[in-house]
Amino acid sequence: TRRGVSSIRLRGLRAGNLQRLDLDLPQGQWTAVHGPSGAGKSALLFRTLEPVARQRFRVLEDPHALPGTEEDWLPHVADSIEGLQPVLAAAGEIPRGRRKVEVGTALDLWSALQRVFVRHAERRCPNCAHQWRPIDEKVLLSRVQAAKEGARVLLFASCGGETSSNLLQAGWTRVRLGDSGLARLEEAPEQLPAEAWLLLDRVKWRPEQAERVLEAAREALRRRGGVLLEIDGQSQHSASPDRCPVCATELAERSWQSLLDEREVDDLVYAERTWTDWIAAPLSEWRSLPEEIGERTRRRLEYLHRTRMGHITATRTLGTLSLGEGRRLELVALLAQVRCGQLALFDEPGMGLHGSERRALASLLRELVEQGNTVLTADPAREFLEAADHWLLLGPGGGPEGGQIVGQGPRAELPDPEDEVLGAAAGPSSEHGKHAAQGSLRFKKLT
Repeated sequence: TRRGVSSIRLRGLRAGNLQRLDLDLPQGQWTAVHGPSGAGKSALLFRTLEPVARQRFRVLEDPHALPGTEEDWLPHVADSIEGLQPVLAAAGEIPRGRRKVEVGTALDLWSALQRVFVRHAERRCPNCAHQWRPIDEKVLLSRVQAAKEGARVLLFASCGGETSSNLLQAGWTRVRLGDSGLARLEEAPEQLPAEAWLLLDRVKWRPEQAERVLEAAREALRRRGGVLLEIDGQSQHSASPDRCPVCATELAERSWQSLLDEREVDDLVYAERTWTDWIAAPLSEWRSLPEEIGERTRRRLEYLHRTRMGHITATRTLGTLSLGEGRRLELVALLAQVRCGQLALFDEPGMGLHGSERRALASLLRELVEQGNTVLTADPAREFLEAADHWLLLGPGGGPEGGQIVGQGPRAELPDPEDEVLGAAAGPSSEHGKHAAQGSLRFKKLT
């Protein structure tokens, strides 16, 4: 927007049934638009504001777009529009066509839970219930980085039971047999003993060798066996992720990526809950997960809780949600994307919701305003009209009889519900509707 512009200035609006309206909408505040069906609410929000904002800020989404292009398309909807901001819009679409899609997929929750398990989960033995933390490459690197510069670092992977000839053909050269020193593979037994360790790399540690250490660590983990890290003669042993270090029970080989496709995983545990337990838990309980879930996911979980959706699970499919639940889920997904300095448009955000649910959603919309965004809602629910900073009444009827400003003003001048019909009958107002029909409306001071 241009320097000094504090409102969205709309002149000569004529999309849909809008009758060449001149209208000012305050930036950084919430305007609640209402009126009878067909009065022009959707034409204002979704045939004027949304498409024009998307065209003007196309450069934010399209890497091939150029700023400042000609606006030959604007005369089809208005004479001029100034003060627009980047737009996010929810046009009342209920995702009923995706009945089999899980909530966890729709809100991108699976990858967030996966990140937590990658960082914190332990394996649990199904035989003896022992739990241990599988090593990962970042932990191995951090141990090396904690060593003094010039330290002698050796990294080994368990190779017990393998054959020397196969390892030689793969390009490896050194092995450690039990407590003895390094030996050439050519001199080792063909069938390596259980306590054999394959040397993956050895370095004198310097910070610039971090990538080399990481490469060796990845190879050790790829082999799915135990890992032995030796720093200046001090050994640190990490158990295999797939074999219990207490009872030697073999566990199913798992990759972190496979978690995204599996639902029944009972041998990976975080906070005393298995992967299966977590995905079956109400999403309100996911709010206790650590920072690895990410800020966007945390906002979505908080919004679900505050809009009374915390009882649902990530495995619920969209087709099993009620109308109100489906609507709230869509709004939560959108709300979590809004940052600051944006124009947020909502068509009937209260559709399918009860009064207390609408009030909870209204409090979230107020927070968007407090974060520096401009909010417009098209919804006749009183909870939204009374929570907004300004109101705008379009009408007086629908279709050809609509598209005019019947009333407009700050929240303190919102008409009583029983008088709004009188307002709609009063006809268009002067001065862009700011004092419409004051002779026929009894205004109500809101607290």
